[in-house]
Amino acid sequence: DLDRLNNAIVSAKQNMARLGDSSRNTLNSLQDELDELQGRQSDIEQRRYQNQRNDLRAQQAEAIANGDQEAIRNITSALRISEQIYNERRRQANNERTQALRESQGSTNLPAQSTASQTPQRIIRLEYPGGDVNVVVAPGDETKLLDALKNAGMRTV
Repeated sequence: DLDRLNNAIVSAKQNMARLGDSSRNTLNSLQDELDELQGRQSDIEQRRYQNQRNDLRAQQAEAIANGDQEAIRNITSALRISEQIYNERRRQANNERTQALRESQGSTNLPAQSTASQTPQRIIRLEYPGGDVNVVVAPGDETKLLDALKNAGMRTV
């Protein structure tokens, strides 16, 4: 009777652990999807790194408990490499953000510089029976516009 009770307890603990793992995986997957939609790739990378590190540390603790020296060395190396990979991904993401920022600043500066270098223009409003029109004229071209209007006279095009 005691064996059946112990087996039932072990089975219940395993079921609870599976449920915990399943719910944690579902939560992480949904959080990754939300972060991806919101453009927060660094949060996804950090969460993946943390999960991988936690898994490796659990394996390391098991290897230590079993006294498996080879597994301990391998897992210790895996932890170190995992951290290097995570740091490299962060560095690359920072470089990409910096590059994108430089490019966006460069592209926003160009139009501002070109409009600043252009000469200001004048808008002349011509009103006539039946309507009006705004005409953009460069400085110094006002007289040319008046001459063109005088030459056109009352002609229609």
